[in-house]
Amino acid sequence: MSRFKNRPDYIVNGDMSNAAPPDARSPATIVGPWIPLQDQDAIGVQIKWPLAGVVAATTGAFDFEVSDDEDPTGAHGGLGPVAITRTADMTSANPTGGTSGKGQFTLAGQNFPRFKWGRVVYTRAAGGAAALQMAVSVRGT
Repeated sequence: MSRFKNRPDYIVNGDMSNAAPPDARSPATIVGPWIPLQDQDAIGVQIKWPLAGVVAATTGAFDFEVSDDEDPTGAHGGLGPVAITRTADMTSANPTGGTSGKGQFTLAGQNFPRFKWGRVVYTRAAGGAAALQMAVSVRGT
């Protein structure tokens, strides 16, 4: 029998025009919350960037960063986050110049990262005045 984590974690109204990384240890311009991955075997990510008034075309990439640090926030040192190799699902979800869009990707089986912590991130390449909405769910056995 499978079990889902009690509730998804969210990014709400992430500023896709932001060009300054909020975490100095990562090039990502929007970072999600750290999610514990121990005893989990699948991650589902649902993404939407709606048209909000007059917006510039959005181009960027979604990634999944992982860490085996005891404290992934970096408050107590550690190695810091590292992005996993993008899967085809992750690449197909990336905004490629549209003003709005949606996508999803799943990490499971051989693509599931075996680390203590993980988070979904977005790195802006150009444009983007859309507000990123994202839900991340994890499932264990």
